[in-house]
Order: sequence, then structure tokens, then C-alpha cells
Amino acid sequence: MTDQSRLTRTALVGAPLLWLAGWLIMRWRGHLGPGAAWTAAHSVWVVAFALFAVAAVHLYRRLDGSARVLGVVTAAMSLFGAVAMIGQMGIDLWSGFGAADKAAMGERADQAMALPGVDLVLYQLAPALLYFGLLLQLVLLAANRRAGWTAPALVALGIVLVLVGRGVDGVRLLEGLGSVAIWGALAPLARQARHQV
Repeated sequence: MTDQSRLTRTALVGAPLLWLAGWLIMRWRGHLGPGAAWTAAHSVWVVAFALFAVAAVHLYRRLDGSARVLGVVTAAMSLFGAVAMIGQMGIDLWSGFGAADKAAMGERADQAMALPGVDLVLYQLAPALLYFGLLLQLVLLAANRRAGWTAPALVALGIVLVLVGRGVDGVRLLEGLGSVAIWGALAPLARQARHQV
């Protein structure tokens, strides 16, 4: 197995699992404000989103023929979303590092959000582009017969669970289940990546 194949397999399996790990840390103590748990969760998420970017490149490379034309657009959505999410995590980490308590952290975050475009690009567009880009990539792969339709169905389920969990579920349990659904979509593709470069 090549180093590139190993990285690809790590990304496909690891990205949603690290997202879940960060979610678990936040549910444990990170939600209390600045401190070790806040920093650990957001640091884990930085790695997770970097791996989502690697996964997006791999999914694009799996396409062939005319599907690659649309694949450029969907891969660009996923990549931009992943990079912007890393930017979001950077602001959250910066807010936590310089704050004595949750209120001070909120004030530092407000300073960053006051910069033009930060809220729109990093907090509104970033997650939408990443997850919907990933969904569209898997739809293209399924239509191109390079993946089964279970993969985009699971990602769609994951997106719904995340959205509902953030808005309704008091402990955001559904959000965590959403990451499990996305893992279920990507993990089988890791086995197929073993012999691909």
C-alpha cells in the first residue's frame, strides 16, 4: 500500500471519527468555556477537517469521463468548506486561548465576527459547502458507478441529523449520530482505496 493510499484510507475513516471525538469532548466539558477540553475539541476538529479535505480530493480522483466536469465543482465546494472550517476552528481556539471565562471568550469571538465576511464565510457557508459538497460528490460517484447509493443516502441522513440535533436535541445527541452516519458512508470507500493512488 502506498503512502498516498494509506493517507486516503486514514482520511475516509478518520475524518468523521475525529469529528465525533471532538463532539464527545465538547459534550463532556468543552461546552463549559475556555480550557483544556475546549482546546482539545477544536484541535481535534482541525485535524478532522484537514482529513475531510484529503477525502474530497480522493473522491474527485475516483470519477472519470464527463463526471469529472461536475466533479471539479463539487470537490471545490468540499475543499473550500473544509479549509473554511479550519479557519472557524482557528477563531474558536484564539477566542479560548486569551479568555479567562466563557463571557470573555464570547467577547473575543465577537471581535473576530465583526470583521467583514467572517461570520458569512466561516460560520454560515463553510459547513454547508463542506457537507453538501461531500453529498454531491458521493451522488456523482454513485451515478458514475464508482460507489453505491448507500453512501450519499447515509451522508444525507447525517446532514439531517446534525441540523435537527443542533436545533432540537438538548444534548445534541442527534448531531453525534450524524457523524456516525457519515462515517458509515465513507468507511466502506476506504477499503476500495487500498489499491488506488
